[in-house]
Amino acid sequence: MCLGERAPECEDRGELRWSVPLEGEYYLRGAMALHHPETGAIDSMEETSFHAVEADPGVLYAENALLRMVDVDTGELVWTTDLRQDPDLTFVSSGLRDIYSTSDHVLLHFNSGFVRIDSEDGSVAGSAPLTRCTGRLSGLLAEDQVVVRDCGRDEDTYSALDVSAGQMLWEFQDQAPEEEVPFRGSARVAALDIGEGPTSAVSLGGFSPGPAGLGTLGLTRVEADSEEEAVTVAVACAPDGVGRARPDAPSPGVVCHEPRLYAVNTG
Repeated sequence: MCLGERAPECEDRGELRWSVPLEGEYYLRGAMALHHPETGAIDSMEETSFHAVEADPGVLYAENALLRMVDVDTGELVWTTDLRQDPDLTFVSSGLRDIYSTSDHVLLHFNSGFVRIDSEDGSVAGSAPLTRCTGRLSGLLAEDQVVVRDCGRDEDTYSALDVSAGQMLWEFQDQAPEEEVPFRGSARVAALDIGEGPTSAVSLGGFSPGPAGLGTLGLTRVEADSEEEAVTVAVACAPDGVGRARPDAPSPGVVCHEPRLYAVNTG
């Protein structure tokens, strides 16, 4: 692993740049999918509550309502926020669908609303519930104004919300607005099944795998000034960390041991 004085020169492809242990009970369900019920995530085989996106000053890692900003070079925690502590954000229990970043903020799209976070300190900068639909993000009119498609009476219409004000701007337009501000989404990385057992690893391109784990999720790829310095941020449990099924478990599946968030050199 790349630590200490060697860390700045850690550029070998496939090398583990850093690894951070995660607290709590993580479960492997079905087709080796990860679930962490302590974050308030819905238990769904169709969606994952684990997301990450590059956002100044690092990478925002989200487990449903539990948010952590980490330094992408070292894995050090910059700040943490638990949205369940905000009494006005009851809709976060609906499940986190996706995550986006702008120049100064992170936008979290839950099944029943949006939350806007200041990327510098993790404070809530605004929220807006989606009462009629889930929709999908089409674009941003401004850093705090989102355009959602397939929301409401017609799958081909667009609606806009002001996340700072927590209100709808307009609904059911037939065409998307032409002028939008840029934003960054998560760049999911495929996972490969490796070995004879249930272990998997993020793909570094082609059939080249990263470190082995259980329930591996390639959360996002972070580019750098040169292709050689790119890293993939992922989450997984230890490759031999399968626990036993318990009848009193809060989630289907079995506990997996030593869950970790990590970054591996991809360039």
